[in-house]
Amino acid sequence: MNNRERMNGPEYSISKPAPGIVLARLSGPGVMALGSAPLRELTRQVEKSERVELFIDASGLHGSSVEASDAWALWFSRHRTRLKQVNLLPGSGSLHVSQEFLRRFADTSGVLRIYLDRAAYDAAYSTAVLQARRRVIAILDWMGGPQRNARA
Repeated sequence: MNNRERMNGPEYSISKPAPGIVLARLSGPGVMALGSAPLRELTRQVEKSERVELFIDASGLHGSSVEASDAWALWFSRHRTRLKQVNLLPGSGSLHVSQEFLRRFADTSGVLRIYLDRAAYDAAYSTAVLQARRRVIAILDWMGGPQRNARA
């Protein structure tokens, strides 16, 4: 494998930027090239939380397949009770068609939002992270409030 192939190979990253928010970034020649590793990692992240809002940035993926759509549809179906919302930014037109398949057949009960505009996806992500962090700060303030009053 030369450097150019290595740079264009399949890659993914999964992070938890705020409580209740999971971000998956997928890139490369298609979901099938990534294998089952992204779904295994997503399962670990989702099962650590009560319910999560999932952001999937697949804008760097090129193509997809029915087999990959089936695997993701099955994953969504198995984990739908833990998914508050799924936000997807697809890559190519073929991936968009595959995600439309997910919308119709994965029984996601309306929790799947597909963004065709990067700016709208980024705005939804930023808002969700900010709100999650504000909730944590509010909880910490509430927990620390009586202690501060007791010391005064």
